[in-house]
Amino acid sequence: LNDDKKTKLISNSRQQLSRPLFIGNKIAFNAHFNGIDNIYSVDIESKEISALSSSKYGAFNPTETEDGKIIFNDYKINGYEIAEKTITEKPVGDNTFVDFSSAAEKQENTGNVFENIPDSTYQSKRFHQALNLFSFHSIIPVIDNEYVFGLELQSNNLLNTMDFYTGAKYHRDLKRFEYTADISYKALYPIFSVLYRNRPKRTFYRAKNVSQQGDWRENFVKLNASVPLSFNARNQNYSFTLNAATSFTQRYMAENMPTNFIRELKFPMEYNFTFNHSVRTTERDIAPKWAQVFRATYNHQPFDKNLGGEIMALESFFYFPGFAKNHSFLASFNYQKASGVNQYATEIATVYGYN
Repeated sequence: LNDDKKTKLISNSRQQLSRPLFIGNKIAFNAHFNGIDNIYSVDIESKEISALSSSKYGAFNPTETEDGKIIFNDYKINGYEIAEKTITEKPVGDNTFVDFSSAAEKQENTGNVFENIPDSTYQSKRFHQALNLFSFHSIIPVIDNEYVFGLELQSNNLLNTMDFYTGAKYHRDLKRFEYTADISYKALYPIFSVLYRNRPKRTFYRAKNVSQQGDWRENFVKLNASVPLSFNARNQNYSFTLNAATSFTQRYMAENMPTNFIRELKFPMEYNFTFNHSVRTTERDIAPKWAQVFRATYNHQPFDKNLGGEIMALESFFYFPGFAKNHSFLASFNYQKASGVNQYATEIATVYGYN
């Protein structure tokens, strides 16, 4: 700046120029022309730039001493140190600076991203729920227990309001097949579901003080109405489920059965109430650390007086933290009372070897 006249000494560049200082008729400053922060000087007349330091890690903040030297901060392995050096001008040298932005620019600056905006037009049309109730997506293996296994075809519609499952299972102890079909409609309350089974059956009975084995097949159809309710309070989950169901059983292909063998079971009624409380756990845990489940079931035959009988079952399950991180203990306390034609029915699974 001379007589309000400005002179540009260094052209525009991507340099962080700082701490300018007059030394004679030159100006010392900080820059990184060779890729490393160092001290440089520019001649006011010729505009030539020279290097005054050659630090490996960075030199900053030059100051001229009374004896014509410069002192500055020299960055070393242990941090900043104070260095003194005779003023010696050297060429700037090759620029070793790695410009990462240039590589990014070549990758990203491939043109105007708004030039080819997709202009596809998608037409909205009415979704007919009644025409889209089935959407088959999977065939999965199913294993009920060590004796019963098979394959199942699954369908869930796009709105997840109707489920349909059908399959076949093999009873290896009976050497016969079972055919299944289940359908459930969940768009309204209560949730209605229909279950169908064509299955083999075997029983043992005593005739003339001799143990006999009898086999048959049966068509079993069950209609169920369910009202599930669930509530959440932070990490506490509560659910209540009320079920009412009835069924129809038709037995055929009886082999070695007594003359009083019952061929039809007409509409027994089943009621079920379940309460569940659990503390939310990780998604992959098989069982929760803290949970309580209470279930009450009652089954009787109000429409067929010749088959009087009932069964009542009370079940409870308690989960407790186990020894390991993802381990749980389960304690179960149950009670069952049966009478009449249901005297030998088992609503609650018995332990192995129970007689």
